[in-house]
Amino acid sequence: MERNIDAFAGRWAECVRQAERRDEQAKDEARKAYEQALDEGDSRSAALYEQAVERREKEYQLICKQQAEAKEDHHFRSTASKFDHLGNYKDCAERAKQCWEMAEQLQKQADAEKARQLAKKAAQRKRAVLIVAVIVIILAAAWYITQVFLPAQRYKAADRLYGEGQYSEAAQAFETLGDYQDSSTRALQARYAYAEKLLTDGDYDAAISAFAALGN
Repeated sequence: MERNIDAFAGRWAECVRQAERRDEQAKDEARKAYEQALDEGDSRSAALYEQAVERREKEYQLICKQQAEAKEDHHFRSTASKFDHLGNYKDCAERAKQCWEMAEQLQKQADAEKARQLAKKAAQRKRAVLIVAVIVIILAAAWYITQVFLPAQRYKAADRLYGEGQYSEAAQAFETLGDYQDSSTRALQARYAYAEKLLTDGDYDAAISAFAALGN
């Protein structure tokens, strides 16, 4: 009986030891699997990180190229916004500041040029108005001289000739005035006075011709 109990106890102890060895083995396998999972996770994370860094670097280089090629204020504003989006990556903050400053400077230059062009157009319009005004004044002066002043002076000269008894010359002077005031009537009067003068002077043939020229 005692031998059976000892044998059973021995087998039980062996079973316990085997179970403990299996537990240790399972624990060891679990620990290795966990460590492998961590390693794989770290590898995937590292790969993703490298990809992200590579994408950011490519984006950074592209924006730097855009900055170098920018010429107008809106180009620099767009580039500045992109640098701001990259945050503190490399010198993005400094480049963004440069782009904003350049955009502002170009905007001021554009505004100044626009103001200059507006002032130039205003000056051109003013000059055009002045030229038109001068032309109008010149034309008005020319009309006054040719239609008023000179005819008036010629009329006075013709009247002076008439007053001095130079009837033939006075008649010719009045006739050159055309329809100015009563020049036609004065020319006829001068022709008649000239004919009478010829008659008075005894130049009958010339007087007859002069009266004949007067018609009825």
